Amino acid sequence: MFAVGAMKGGGHEVPMDRKEAQRWFRLAAERGHAYAQMMMGRYLAHGLAGEGDVERARRWLERALEQGLQEARRDLAALPPPTAPAEPEAAGS
Repeated sequence: MFAVGAMKGGGHEVPMDRKEAQRWFRLAAERGHAYAQMMMGRYLAHGLAGEGDVERARRWLERALEQGLQEARRDLAALPPPTAPAEPEAAGS
């Protein structure tokens, strides 16, 4: 699954399709593939397949790092700080 994602991601003499690449990376990442988790983080952090989501990117990169993939540390450090949850407005304001 990871290999198909990498091939579809570009540079491998097959037509590039980043949405399809992200789909394959997600399938592999959900099954615990550390490099696929890192790639999901990168795709989501940069919106490479059109879908950007920094918080989901952070979660995937953290999972890759937890598995010992030190390369994910640099990607995590490049993300903006986590957003704090919005506080509910006080009643009567």
